[in-house]
Amino acid sequence: RGRFGPTSNGIAAERVRAWIGASGLLLAGADQVFYRRFSRALWRQVRQLEFQMARLPPGIERLAALVALVTAGLCMEGEERLVVRASRLLGEELDRQILPDGCHVSRDPGVLVALVLDLLPLRQLFPARNATPPAAILTAVDRMMPMIRFFQHGDGTLARFNGMGQTAIDQVATALAYDETRGLTPTSAPRGGYERLEAGGTVALVDCGPAPPSAFSARAHAGCLSFELSSGLDTIVINCGSPSLQRAVWRVQARKTAAHSTATVADRSSMTLGQGIYTAGLILAGPRDVTCRRQDLALEARHDGYLARVGVRHGRRLSLSAAGDLLDGVDRIEGEDRPYVLRFHIHPAVTLIPTEHPRAALLRLPSGEGWRFLADQPVTIEESVALALAEGPRRTLQITVPVASSAATPAVSWSFQKLERPRPAARAEDEPELPL
Repeated sequence: RGRFGPTSNGIAAERVRAWIGASGLLLAGADQVFYRRFSRALWRQVRQLEFQMARLPPGIERLAALVALVTAGLCMEGEERLVVRASRLLGEELDRQILPDGCHVSRDPGVLVALVLDLLPLRQLFPARNATPPAAILTAVDRMMPMIRFFQHGDGTLARFNGMGQTAIDQVATALAYDETRGLTPTSAPRGGYERLEAGGTVALVDCGPAPPSAFSARAHAGCLSFELSSGLDTIVINCGSPSLQRAVWRVQARKTAAHSTATVADRSSMTLGQGIYTAGLILAGPRDVTCRRQDLALEARHDGYLARVGVRHGRRLSLSAAGDLLDGVDRIEGEDRPYVLRFHIHPAVTLIPTEHPRAALLRLPSGEGWRFLADQPVTIEESVALALAEGPRRTLQITVPVASSAATPAVSWSFQKLERPRPAARAEDEPELPL
């Protein structure tokens, strides 16, 4: 499977690059017959990939093919015209797909890591062949590097938004090791539609952007206004994430709004997925009018993903304290009278403890930290599943706040608050012994 996906073109592009990368080993000591057979087979694959370029739709598959063609042009003799043509197309495609803030147009954080790992060796290959790399390649890498840090939690994993599956920590570390910008982690990605609230070791990452363009939406999720929360090295609130290819049957369920830490209205998703021959898996309708206002560690966002289907808008306000020990939230449903549910999927490493208080729950983190969830409506604890873990899917729990009527209860206030650890009692000083 290619890094960009299991499609035939993605595999062909990955195979061309793998053959070129291993050619030194494969051809060492080879006879002339094998050398010619290998060269002809590689040449035919490059020509076939070049021929298919005109029919490839814009997307990550097109980027993979162009990276492979530029690599082949630089490494194969007599392919100067291919280098010029493929480099120009690659630069244009990078300018089209990498947004000014560094996000990919599909809004999938995992695409950034895969693309950076492909562009870094390509960027070094140009001077090794006495060629000048296109400026678009250099600027694209410089824009994407800070965004990889933007999506990171304290444990190094990337937030599970819009098709992000398990995080390959080694690949992320490799990509960031070549970060030449060495800048601060951004706090906002307005073009990509994400915000990062960070204070006192606590990180809240929020999806407050519209649905990506339909051509780039094959892996996008209906998670508008969802968020993930982490404290130090421990992740607390998650989205279910995207499953691996071996469990692709779960992917449709993982894309629904109920698999995200946000509000689900009338048991519907905020996006409509296509089911036709040419639109299967693509987003046909979803949030388009998404507004987000931010001031320091507080933001307020609103989207219209439910407006056409059930006649309501969903708004969410989040505020993180300066010490990072309190995340306050308010969810509001405006419009027709509909039932809705607030969902907070909890990381499986966190122990969720119900309490006698009907509107509260306790959370114990692996580090020993304690947090308390509190809402102004009764809460329940239900089963959930975390799909994007390195060890595979794991059962977990979720906190839900069900509301029967948005007319009677249009808004719900809730909070995650860090609990102070009890300090050990001071021991009384030993009294001096009497000299008896």
